[in-house]
Amino acid sequence: MKFDINPRIGAGDLRLGMTRGEARTCFHEKPETFHRGQDPKETDFFVGVGAFAYYDDAEVVEAIELAAPAQAVLQGRDLLKMTFAEAKAFLTGLDAGLAVEVDALTACRLGVAVWASLAKDDPDAPIETAIVFRDGYYD
Repeated sequence: MKFDINPRIGAGDLRLGMTRGEARTCFHEKPETFHRGQDPKETDFFVGVGAFAYYDDAEVVEAIELAAPAQAVLQGRDLLKMTFAEAKAFLTGLDAGLAVEVDALTACRLGVAVWASLAKDDPDAPIETAIVFRDGYYD
């Protein structure tokens, strides 16, 4: 499924600020729910489309993460079809203050980040996930 990323707004029909109930109406499947790490809040994973919805304490979407089979399209380019090096060049062009880590790139100005687990050893490692987040998500 193609998700057009609108920074600070959402991805596809899934929007930041939606309630859990509203988010669950975006897809024709019941999500799997789980706790990521030690986070006490439940995450919804829509397996068939490759979308995760993260909620704040008020049960409102604060971040949307996309993985295969999703297409995470930002300004006409699918972030999930890029290498780490390609994503770094692309996102730097959109946010000169891009935060670069060994396996992640975070464009705070846009509210968009990507992750590639193998990038530490290979700059041509594929991007595995892309996330759209609201202000304060990484604080």
